[in-house]
Amino acid sequence: MDTINTSIRSVETSKAKLFAKISYYAYLITIALVPIFFIPFTTIAFDISKSYLISIGICTSFTFWLLAKLLDGNISLPKTPLIFAFLGTLFFTVLSSLFSVAPNVSFIGTGFDIGTTSSILLMFLTLFLGSVLIGGPSRKSSVYFLILGVSIISILWQLVLIIVGPNTLGIGIFSSKTINLIGKWSDFSVFLGAIILLAVAMVELLKIGKVQKIFTLVLIGACLFFLMLINSISAWVLVGLFSLIIFIYAMTVIRNGNATQDTNNILEKRFFPAISFSVVMVSLVFVLANPLVGQIFSNNLGVYNVEFRPSVSTTFEVAKQVLAQDPVFGFGANRFENAWAQFRPVKVLQTTFWDTNFSQGFGFIPTFLVTSGPLVFLSLLFFLVYFFYFGIKKVFSFSVEPMANFFLLSSFILAAYFLIFLWISVPNITIIFLTFVMIGIFINTLEERKLIGQYKISFLKDPRKSFFSILTISVLFIATLSMGYIYTKKFVAVAYTDQGFRRTQNVDTFNKAEKSFVSSARNNSKADFAYQNLANYYYSKLNILMNSSGLSDEFVGSQFQSYFLNAENSAKLAISKDRTNFFNWVLLGNIYKGVVPLDIEGSYESAKASYESALVLNPNSPSIYLLLARLELANDNIPQAKINIDKALALKQNYGEALFLTSQIYLEEGDNDEALNRIVQALFADPSNIEYEYLLGVVYEKLGREKDAIAVFKDINNKIPGNKQIESILEKLEKGQNIDAYTENLEIDTIDSAESQ
Repeated sequence: MDTINTSIRSVETSKAKLFAKISYYAYLITIALVPIFFIPFTTIAFDISKSYLISIGICTSFTFWLLAKLLDGNISLPKTPLIFAFLGTLFFTVLSSLFSVAPNVSFIGTGFDIGTTSSILLMFLTLFLGSVLIGGPSRKSSVYFLILGVSIISILWQLVLIIVGPNTLGIGIFSSKTINLIGKWSDFSVFLGAIILLAVAMVELLKIGKVQKIFTLVLIGACLFFLMLINSISAWVLVGLFSLIIFIYAMTVIRNGNATQDTNNILEKRFFPAISFSVVMVSLVFVLANPLVGQIFSNNLGVYNVEFRPSVSTTFEVAKQVLAQDPVFGFGANRFENAWAQFRPVKVLQTTFWDTNFSQGFGFIPTFLVTSGPLVFLSLLFFLVYFFYFGIKKVFSFSVEPMANFFLLSSFILAAYFLIFLWISVPNITIIFLTFVMIGIFINTLEERKLIGQYKISFLKDPRKSFFSILTISVLFIATLSMGYIYTKKFVAVAYTDQGFRRTQNVDTFNKAEKSFVSSARNNSKADFAYQNLANYYYSKLNILMNSSGLSDEFVGSQFQSYFLNAENSAKLAISKDRTNFFNWVLLGNIYKGVVPLDIEGSYESAKASYESALVLNPNSPSIYLLLARLELANDNIPQAKINIDKALALKQNYGEALFLTSQIYLEEGDNDEALNRIVQALFADPSNIEYEYLLGVVYEKLGREKDAIAVFKDINNKIPGNKQIESILEKLEKGQNIDAYTENLEIDTIDSAESQ
């Protein structure tokens, strides 16, 4: 009997080891692929494909880790407040999501949002798995070499993209020189900075061969070149700062080593870490001479990139308003965009980004103060403070083994470097993922160096422990599989959405897009965006039908009813998924407004009610007031239209579309002087707008200023040569003829605002 039990136990142990290896390799492969992963020949965003890879990779790794522990019966966990602090963050985020007015948006989001409870859970699992799986020098070295390897791939790819040009290899997703494998241009700079720090630490703290050293120095040089090209001041500052720490650390290690021993463990018989010092000096030059020096490279290579986000002050102004309303749980996890729409400062309306609906504040972590409340923010603040306090305290615990010193310092520096960027910027999912990978490796290194303790749990021999442990593992196992399934369904929905949009670009496949959008909605039935796409699709078909000719009245009538009802129902379904998203109400209002000229009963009232509901959620939106003005014009109520336009202009004095619309109204009313005044203001707000310039030419002609009108239309003709209408107008003006044929039927309701598209 004992022999049988021993045999069974041996089989279980071998299976546990197999599952543990699968868990490790799943984690390792995820780390290797995330920085360079994308899906070619589609328009699926990088962050979506990378987020899906992370979710599947981490869920797979954690599932097999659970199976390994279930069979092994022993669990060893690192004993550190860092894990408990992040567990606290996760717990408070769950509470914030439970009290959110849109729980589905807060828990799992509409797509692959980075501020949801599920994304925080994935990041915790990433940290946890890094702390328990990446043990020993060989595994840590594997992670580092893979990161260095993918950095080489990303650098070579970017060089080809810059030299050959966008759309390299026919992959349309790379539409500009600044789009890279990592993510945004700023994300690329953060990633390259981390590679520089890792490579510098290798050169300064390890005794490596000549070929390896040359290779590492070339890599540092390539990364520095791209940092010069990107010219991110924050990246330069942090690369310089942490290179200085490596310099000081290396000097300290060398001196301690030379003073205490004369063995092969000493790095080399040298006394000055030249590489780290050189990187510090280069960083200092680009910080002090920025932006003059940095622009030399970007200008010569024609590489420009500008990224925008709310400022520190505007983020905290929104936070102040939100916390006055809900001082405990905030606006709800993953709902910064809603908070921004409701509480953005009025001064923002006078900037270029007045109609931008930001989904994050000035930094990834500070955003949680708005969305998840002060409890989550304070737990993250404690995590950061303790990480730096404990890390700085322990990182100078020198070992006689250079490899041990290297892993301790490098994991701390990389984790700290990434963490700071999470506070001062909004990096993409690649950087966020690598942050928690490095924190996990740092925790594991602390454990290996005996700088922190362990929790050891053995549950197979104790029936009570065995029952509760197996129950807990089983629940976690089922939950992990469920999460992977949910993420897979969401990704399938995104793929169908991408297919649908590509089909709408071609007349031959336009009708097939309906099937794609319906499939997207079925796979992600809790997301409002799936029904937004359907509503927009049916509304497009409705507009095509209304502008078609040569169709029988019976056919038009039946199709009109079908398209309108489908568009209306889809918009209402979007609202049912998230009533707090003002865009859903705008979409429904647009559908009703589109049929107001047809005297459909109740369409005007329904459109107005929808826009007013949107206005409650976005009270300082000039574009919604403009939509209300267009609605009144469609209902032949010009005085009320003017009132709504005035409200839009009161919020944004340089609102070009509102000024353009009022100019059209005054032109129709015969008040040409006021029409001229308004269109001149509109052109001042947007000098490159051809339609505004066209109306200016028309107004000049109405005022009898033919020479000015000719000058305007000649300028338009130079900008859009070959336009038959403009050429005909010029011909008539030069012959002294009027152009009423082109202006008497000038449509007032011609432009929808960008926010309503």
